[in-house]
Amino acid sequence: MTDETTGVGMDVKDARQDAHEEVEVFQTPSFGGISTLVQWWATSTEAGSVADLPDAVLGENLTVVYDRDETPSATAAAITGLLTGRDAPTTTTSFMGVDGLLDHGLWMAQCAATRDEMTRLREFRNDSAAMRAAVNDDFGALVDRLTSIASGSGQLIDGANAAGATLLAYELNPDILERTRPLQSGETAVCAIVWDYLRIEPLLPVRSNLCAGELGPAAAALINNLTEIAKQD
Repeated sequence: MTDETTGVGMDVKDARQDAHEEVEVFQTPSFGGISTLVQWWATSTEAGSVADLPDAVLGENLTVVYDRDETPSATAAAITGLLTGRDAPTTTTSFMGVDGLLDHGLWMAQCAATRDEMTRLREFRNDSAAMRAAVNDDFGALVDRLTSIASGSGQLIDGANAAGATLLAYELNPDILERTRPLQSGETAVCAIVWDYLRIEPLLPVRSNLCAGELGPAAAALINNLTEIAKQD
């Protein structure tokens, strides 16, 4: 059919309209706070609809990035302080000694190490690439892993050192936050500061000293349970 005034084929117009209507837009589930996690998982896996949401499989489309050292490193604490405007005492975590009392000696030693590291890295405060080049190899490997997340997958962060690395990775590539979440709240000052600064909620509302991905299976199960609920909504 042709418009007699313009001579433009009406079927072309209809085809364009139909093509526009076929574009999939992810519809957020209608129930409470669950929708936030489901929306994150949809973004991470590039799902176009609730029906397309895949199962979370650890080691495939869901990874946990962590550092096996339970004690926050001076580098993680220093970067957290420099990038969020905190001082060394604020980013240093207090730990209990074997006697059940605060270990002031350990706190003072860690605080001093963080202060020294902040002094060393301060000149790179406004140059994220230079800061990445200045950190040690282990910490740098965490940063690189976080900034190179595989397409169609999500990543969970566990532990203080990985949290500090996430902050620097965010400075290098802010887009990582679309597919990155803390695995748990954690027990360190670094974790608390980083997650508050980045305004992202932990997947599990847990504070534990398990910081090497041990809670990963629980996180995957939670994602799968909530996506199944979403599919039935």
